[in-house]
Amino acid sequence: SDAGEDHMVPQLGITTHSSHILDTVEFRKVRYFRRCILNGEDPTTTTTFNASKVFSLRDFRPQKPSAAGEIEDEKETLDFLKRYLKLTHCDLFFADAAILVEGIVEKLLLPMMIDKTAPGLRRNYITVLEVGGAYANRFASLLEFLGIPYLVITDLDSVDPTNNRKVCRADVNGAVTSNPSLKFFLNKSEVSELANLEADELILADANGFIAFQKPTSVSGHNPESLMHGRTFEETFAYQNMQIFRDNEIDLGSELPDDQDFEKEYTAVFEAIKSSSFKKVEFALNVASSTADWVTPQYISDGLRWLEEKICTKAQEKAT
Repeated sequence: SDAGEDHMVPQLGITTHSSHILDTVEFRKVRYFRRCILNGEDPTTTTTFNASKVFSLRDFRPQKPSAAGEIEDEKETLDFLKRYLKLTHCDLFFADAAILVEGIVEKLLLPMMIDKTAPGLRRNYITVLEVGGAYANRFASLLEFLGIPYLVITDLDSVDPTNNRKVCRADVNGAVTSNPSLKFFLNKSEVSELANLEADELILADANGFIAFQKPTSVSGHNPESLMHGRTFEETFAYQNMQIFRDNEIDLGSELPDDQDFEKEYTAVFEAIKSSSFKKVEFALNVASSTADWVTPQYISDGLRWLEEKICTKAQEKAT
């Protein structure tokens, strides 16, 4: 009770599924109801939830520690979340799960990638937030407070620490990430360390979240042991769909070498996407409108399948 009448018991509750109504309410006055099973009910057979847990946003403290033990600033994070939710009429509170993406390209192509790799997610209400690599951690604390499963899809963003932290290929010796989310969640900055993490090491927050980023991948037409490692979505998408770009079924904006040499192709894709003339939105629209049978980058497939399985087992988790 905001009036200090904690002893009073409400007799009537009025709820809403309107993000526009929610937008008019002060953040701290929001009460979030999450349906759950009753004590003693069998979570494997219960299909109707007859109880609710209530979370008051007045109690929310965004003091989520990083993997290194650092604490994000409470006031700054809370102000950011309030501004973001105001600007977007965010439907976050009504979602079964949230997917936090790096940018517009991932957001545009995500529905198609879900259809290709985790169609079960279509049966759920998924909210997609375009937050970049610097702000995913700020949403994580709120999502964990509310118990909403989340997937972070972000970029490796490799840079060379020996060359003024300039953008470099991910396979450069000693390369590090410039992505704050990777450092916050995983407490690792060296690309070589990040590349060796197993799937279970990417699960966050007591199995409530998962972080997905580019990993080395084999490329069609080359020795399976010769791997290309993308630093962005577009780069990895090209490596895992190289034949489509060789055949010009999708325009990369730059010609690939005719001789299909491994090093030349690797460099050509990296330079084309790194170029200031590369048009990300146009690239995404070309992919979306193409009839080519492209595949979802493996790191995103892994994340989407994790989220699909997570939502399917959510009822059992609520019981515990």
